[in-house]
Amino acid sequence: MADDEHANTENKKTEKKNTVFALSRASRCHACDKKLVRGDIVKLENSKDDTEALCRSCAQLDAYQLVGKGSAKITRLATKYSKVTYVVLQWSDTWKCYERVGILAEPQAVHQAEKESGKA
Repeated sequence: MADDEHANTENKKTEKKNTVFALSRASRCHACDKKLVRGDIVKLENSKDDTEALCRSCAQLDAYQLVGKGSAKITRLATKYSKVTYVVLQWSDTWKCYERVGILAEPQAVHQAEKESGKA
């Protein structure tokens, strides 16, 4: 029994999180050629030749709402109530690494989280 619990804990740690990126410079969507500006959220797709940036509508992320960093309680609750969440990362030129900007979650999950935390 203890081995099963340990295996389940290991699987949760190694699960791949859904990640999307906030642009640190202007770009274009690979699918629709829409002009993207700094701060726009994109999903990166790997192709055989290169990495392609897809805008929110082409990546089917329009239905999700951004919960910015700084609201830990709402983030935890929105993650709990949302079926799918995406972690939003942005490249920091200062630190030379990706920094977490927030999460994308389903709007009803965000609304429920705000209501439960008393911020609605």
